[in-house]
Amino acid sequence: MSDAELADSEFLSSLDVELSACFTWMPNVDTLDFVNDPIKNGPYTHQTPDQLRQPNVGLYALKPTRRNHIILEHENRLCDILIALELMETTEAAERVEDQVLQELVRIN
Repeated sequence: MSDAELADSEFLSSLDVELSACFTWMPNVDTLDFVNDPIKNGPYTHQTPDQLRQPNVGLYALKPTRRNHIILEHENRLCDILIALELMETTEAAERVEDQVLQELVRIN
């Protein structure tokens, strides 16, 4: 195994641990502060995987308030992970982590 492959493997292992820890986690937030009034915008439409790769965009974007901070920080971290994965060589392990990240983005959106 080359040094680059070893580094990628270690990176993927650390991401796996990080993602496993956050999958069951969701902050206790009573209400969220939206940029647009969600009641006026109608029923929520689930985002496509491509849309999920862009944090906090669209009709139901959150305001950058203290109340939303933890969720926005979590979403941004997940999107940063996707960017890092795109820069890596495509492997089965990288694709598995990418699927986990996308599933988590679906869950929190």
